[in-house]
Amino acid sequence: MHAMARDKTTGRAPGTHRPRGAATTMPDYAPQLATLVAAAPDSDEWLHETKYDGFRTGLIIDRGRARLLTRNGLDWSARFPDLVDAALRLPVSSALLDGEVALELPDGRTSFQGLQNTGRRKGALTCFLFDIHWLDGEDLTSLPLEERKARLEPLLARRRKSPFRYSTHVIGDGTRVHAEACRARMEGIISKRRDAPVTPGRSRAWVKVKCVGRQEFVIGGFTDPQGAREGLGALLIGHHEDGRLVWAGKVGTGFTTRSARELRTRLDQLVQETSPFTPPPRGAAGAHWVRPELVAEVAFTEWTEGGKIRHPSFQGLREDKPAKSVVRERAALPASTARATSIRAAAPARSTAGPALRARPVSGRADRRAAAAAPTVIRGISISNPQREMYPGEGITKLDLVRYVAAIGDWMLPHVAGRPLTLVFCPDGIGGECAYLKHGKSWGPKTLRRVKLREKTKVGEYMVADTIEGLVSIMQMNWLEVHTWNSTIGHVEYPDRVVIDLDPGPDVPWKDVVAAARETRTVLADAGLESWPKTTGGRGLHVVAPLAPGASWREGLAFTQGIAESLVQESPARYTTAFSKAGRDALILVDVMRNNRASTVVAAYSPRARAGAPVSTPLSWDELSARRPPDRFTVRTVPRRLARLGADPWQGYWTATQRLPGR
Repeated sequence: MHAMARDKTTGRAPGTHRPRGAATTMPDYAPQLATLVAAAPDSDEWLHETKYDGFRTGLIIDRGRARLLTRNGLDWSARFPDLVDAALRLPVSSALLDGEVALELPDGRTSFQGLQNTGRRKGALTCFLFDIHWLDGEDLTSLPLEERKARLEPLLARRRKSPFRYSTHVIGDGTRVHAEACRARMEGIISKRRDAPVTPGRSRAWVKVKCVGRQEFVIGGFTDPQGAREGLGALLIGHHEDGRLVWAGKVGTGFTTRSARELRTRLDQLVQETSPFTPPPRGAAGAHWVRPELVAEVAFTEWTEGGKIRHPSFQGLREDKPAKSVVRERAALPASTARATSIRAAAPARSTAGPALRARPVSGRADRRAAAAAPTVIRGISISNPQREMYPGEGITKLDLVRYVAAIGDWMLPHVAGRPLTLVFCPDGIGGECAYLKHGKSWGPKTLRRVKLREKTKVGEYMVADTIEGLVSIMQMNWLEVHTWNSTIGHVEYPDRVVIDLDPGPDVPWKDVVAAARETRTVLADAGLESWPKTTGGRGLHVVAPLAPGASWREGLAFTQGIAESLVQESPARYTTAFSKAGRDALILVDVMRNNRASTVVAAYSPRARAGAPVSTPLSWDELSARRPPDRFTVRTVPRRLARLGADPWQGYWTATQRLPGR
């Protein structure tokens, strides 16, 4: 028999699909919208795409003309003239395509903030196309999504210099796909039923699962800047509910100096005397109220029980969405995948969907067998013995540790870079012998810098990790814990932080350790120093106060000794400075000896050589709670935590310029 002839564009035999209509009028752009859900569906009836962080866009090509429309029908062709020009080079005479205009960063993520900075973009302006409604006289809206995507993909194939990209997908396994997207610090994923036709508006055929809290809010007011800041202090934001604008909190981070000034100029034109919120918010003294017309995109960590957002960060203005449409997004249960549905298109080979969906975590025997066969090169570094168990009985291998530091390296590096290191060497994992390693060895990895520092009787060579590759090399060498000096190579004799280590005896409950950290914060604040907490990876807490280099090691130690003595004097039944373990089962040791020259502190985000693979984890003061014990922060859980965070829990730490009293 002769092979059936196939269409040159689609690769399909004629008659294998039935378009809703031919030679009819192109439909209007009516985008399908995704419903927020709490978890991604896992069934093979669903496909999953990266959630891009940009402007939803309809691309219309007809009669030698191209237009870009927002989801509300606004013509934004003039904003993206390069995209309009490139659209005319696509191999179509008429088409209606659906996608997202986004700024693609070098690491594969997309940035809404970067997209806002017209003329100052650091990335590639790209239009990711994920659907097609019309193609050369055919209405495709009644076809299953998978068939529509099969019609779309050939139009974009082998067009390397085009700003238009096909949005690839993964079929099934939504939970894992979402976890990988979050680990890559993406915004989230969109899950879509493979068999569904185009359904304009919000439906359960498309659902979205986010990695961090993020949505639009209406700006109802602002406060004046404090200190050296320009433009504005914070935005007062809310959302609509039952016809009212409901207060959701303040946003005081995420602005550049320029964006704050530009936003203040626009807000000054909207000032009104009365609050637009119902009821008026408390704690908004000195606020300037505005007409609720501007919409801000805001990232945040979570909603409080009182309906406020925590740790918000301004991302940009949403000029493509009207303020009246802004409501609180609430995650529903995942769309049901239990019913059997005929998938009309044959399932293609599973494909990856860009940087967010590549590496898979090692979990379970099947995954470990796959990992053993896979290349063991991470960030250009060959990993020897990747399946060696570093935490016996817990299934955590060397490869897992390498992947951990590669995933969280951007968070860990600021705490480590430029500092002399002391490492804990565990060649056989925590089940064997471990030893501290202070000086660099000739056989050490080249990714670590070597520096020579004066010691009491000699000069020692220390290692410094300035890159994520350096952190990966540390785990490759079985150096499981990372400890750092309290000074950097540039100011070796002048510490840039003081650390108070609260080490509880075995009878001290966690709630008392939390209370001790808060009391320590108060004492430091009374001395003029702001501080930040982190878990130690054990049962204790570190309270860290950054300093502008200038005080000597001796001054830093003397200051912290005074803090420790004041705590003991105030509450001798709770605190001690005596290192002897005898008699301190119910006491908290206030250890300040880490503020000596050459003494070290376990680095933020470093694993610990202890059962459970705990991690020394920075927290905000709001997060520090008796209800959140430190054993919840582990090699397995910290990457998910960081993926959910909308802001650094130590915001403000890096810009603090405080000095010891009297300096």
